[in-house]
Amino acid sequence: MTTIDLTTNILAPLVMGQIITFGSPLAGTVFIGAWNLISLIVEYYLLHWIYVNIPALAEKEFKKDDSEGRWNIRETMNAWKAYFNHRIRFAGIGFALLFITVMGFDSITFGRQNLAKIVG
Repeated sequence: MTTIDLTTNILAPLVMGQIITFGSPLAGTVFIGAWNLISLIVEYYLLHWIYVNIPALAEKEFKKDDSEGRWNIRETMNAWKAYFNHRIRFAGIGFALLFITVMGFDSITFGRQNLAKIVG
């Protein structure tokens, strides 16, 4: 899967650039729209096929819990206190704000986190 992902990350901009260069921006837009529609249909078909052919997926497991469906304010407040008392709270908030604007989790982000020993 990583090979497919990396190959797509390399080839997609090249193919799109060629379509826009030799066609038009409208041709690129139509191509992306058609590609997404075809992918959607194939993905839904495959998900349906898997669900039909593996009956175990139709069985639902419910975990019985006394507090099911209730919101525990004490646990929530304790979690927020623990978060705000942690030494990297401002880095986490800054990262969250940056992520929702311009950044995504990709290999460079995970590499930096591993280098800084933030995760794992």
